[in-house]
Amino acid sequence: MTERCLDTKGAGKRCYAVTYYPYRERDESISGAVVTATDITEAKKMQEEIASSARRLSEAQRLAKVGSFEKDYVHGAKSWSEEFCRILGYEPEGVDPDFNLFMLHIHPEDEPADGLDELLKRSDDALYEAKRAGKNRVCCGSAKSTKTAGPVAGPDQNAEAI
Repeated sequence: MTERCLDTKGAGKRCYAVTYYPYRERDESISGAVVTATDITEAKKMQEEIASSARRLSEAQRLAKVGSFEKDYVHGAKSWSEEFCRILGYEPEGVDPDFNLFMLHIHPEDEPADGLDELLKRSDDALYEAKRAGKNRVCCGSAKSTKTAGPVAGPDQNAEAI
């Protein structure tokens, strides 16, 4: 498969995924070609937009000295942003984003009072219960114990405090 982009009259630049296969007769001789072309213009635009958005997020995190981390519970994939790695003192390419590694950077006085295992169990239980109830977000903490850097928007109707 090859990708080709062409300037067309009236439709502008269009991109295609093109495949070529020999057309064989019953005696296996080649008498032609079968060519398929799939318009992938919109997919290419979306890929470019996603890449551009990722670059802008990375630059914003770098300038603000803020990092982020993510865990995909369905696939088990974990990731730390480049700035999160730098904040913790790691090269982004040279670190396995592991929760236990992150916890090494937490001062003992800042660990949860109930213990980390209990906090994780409560969080997991709340997440699974929220998903079963059709909610897409769980808020941890309370208005008394949560500090914010700015005004807080109204309550999320789909959120559950734990």
